[in-house]
Amino acid sequence: MGREELLDKIEHLSDEHKNQVLELVELLVHQEYTDEQIIVSQISKLSEPSFQEWDNEEDEIYDSL
Repeated sequence: MGREELLDKIEHLSDEHKNQVLELVELLVHQEYTDEQIIVSQISKLSEPSFQEWDNEEDEIYDSL
């Protein structure tokens, strides 16, 4: 289904159904955002052991940046 066809179908909905479509779209956008946050968080946790190797006195100067 193309964009114009979808917009045409939405345009012919009642106001109540348009609101339901909006709520559904907002839910899907939030879900994708949340899924992305979870993935980034998991990747960060997986990389933590690698960054611990860099924790040394020579690199302490960079801690304040």
